[in-house]
Amino acid sequence: MLEELALWAGLISLLVILGSLVWLVVSLILKKEKKTVILVLKISSATFGCSLLAFAYLPLLLVVLAIIFLCKLRKKIKVIRAEKQLKKEEERRVKDKMIEDAVDLLFQKDGLKSKLHDFILHHTKRYDLGEINQIEYNNLLGLLLRYYIQSETVKADGSDRDIYWNTELDIPLLENQIKKEKINVYANDMKKYIDINEYETVEDLVVAFLDYFGEKGLHDLNIQVLSEVAQENVDEIRQAVEKEYVRIKEQHEIQALENHLFKKDSEKKDIQYVDSLQGLEFEDFLKDLFVSFGYSHEDLPYSNDYGADLIIRKGFRRIVIQAKNYQGTVGNKAVQEVISAKIYYKCDTAMVITNSFYTTNAIKTALASGVILIDRNGLEKILREGSMYFNSLVS
Repeated sequence: MLEELALWAGLISLLVILGSLVWLVVSLILKKEKKTVILVLKISSATFGCSLLAFAYLPLLLVVLAIIFLCKLRKKIKVIRAEKQLKKEEERRVKDKMIEDAVDLLFQKDGLKSKLHDFILHHTKRYDLGEINQIEYNNLLGLLLRYYIQSETVKADGSDRDIYWNTELDIPLLENQIKKEKINVYANDMKKYIDINEYETVEDLVVAFLDYFGEKGLHDLNIQVLSEVAQENVDEIRQAVEKEYVRIKEQHEIQALENHLFKKDSEKKDIQYVDSLQGLEFEDFLKDLFVSFGYSHEDLPYSNDYGADLIIRKGFRRIVIQAKNYQGTVGNKAVQEVISAKIYYKCDTAMVITNSFYTTNAIKTALASGVILIDRNGLEKILREGSMYFNSLVS
């Protein structure tokens, strides 16, 4: 089409030029006015030149027009795709919000909510503190999900929320719910042991905090929870905790030197000293040690103690202890006995302490039942570092 137009324009221009030339010749012969003829000749020549250029560069012009068209088309396609993507994202946000609201409704049920909080305290907290790894925690999450699926089929309220949780509830949703709940759960648990209303200053609160958590009080999670409980800036809380921790460690070292240098009974209470003790002497030694850590003790008979050699207490926390001063390894029986003692005496924590080591079966049973095992290396560390390390074991 454009080629034809250019061709016709060229032919017409050529005819005009020829006519103008004839007119110019006649004008010269007859000596008539030539200005009009020259003007027509110039215009027709320019038109002819433009026609030739259009004809010659027509493919290039078509390419340019095609590129402009494609660019506009591409831009339009991008706009359409972006609109579709925004629509999908909005639909996804709406769906996610519906699912999140439905999960919230699900966990408002007292039974499910309390079980989730128990899971957070017993397992999520251990994972956050680095006591169990990602694989172990994922396995526990899988078991929790399985429990919910098998025990509950929940349908959300409303015609737009017809979601059956035995198919919709999954690990990411469960993790999201735990993330939303866990800080409050940790804070409420901490309030059971640390009443912030009893302390006038942050420094006093930090002393009580470290007295309960020991070295674990340095963990970012516990500092964050303390900040939440105290409603104080987390950086200021961290600085106060670190400062108090250093002070307590230095005080313990000075006290150990004083005991060794200046007291009448200046024999060094190291692991070799513990090895020299008999069974009942070992129990008395541990009792005196924990009293020096700020714990009180409950009197028990030396026999018929139902598996408990020592019960110590600080605040609301009661710890039952089996003391084993052995030359050989400590077996599964000691762990089973302290489990029974924990139930009989209604204690919060069960522990076995030895100057030796444990069999594989004893370690497996302790891990499965939550019993704390302190072997020779652990006892040496308690003797060396004092209450800060021991408190971190039982918090």
